[in-house]
Amino acid sequence: MSVKRKLIIVAGAGSSIDFGMLRVEEINNFFLKSAYPYFLLANDQNKTLYGYICEEVERHLSSSAMLHMRRKQNFEDILYVIYTLAGLHSAQAPLGAFIGIRRFPDVVYMAII
Repeated sequence: MSVKRKLIIVAGAGSSIDFGMLRVEEINNFFLKSAYPYFLLANDQNKTLYGYICEEVERHLSSSAMLHMRRKQNFEDILYVIYTLAGLHSAQAPLGAFIGIRRFPDVVYMAII
């Protein structure tokens, strides 16, 4: 009976960069730029809703008493916040019984066809 050999490759964070994938910072910048023509803030059309959420998360984290333990936010954190907020925004959201959402700034949505 022959023994079959197995190979396990463990790739860590950043290993995809050599294959042309974007770094985390570059993905965040991609989202910032991609939101620009579509989700502009009504009171400042140089900013987008994605950028606003990034700034608010950063401001909140900067006010934390444990700054020495804080890591830099990334696009995954921001997408999670957006996903969670979308779920809470509904009148049917059960968490609405315990937490509320601050009013978002008005957004000018521009659909480009």
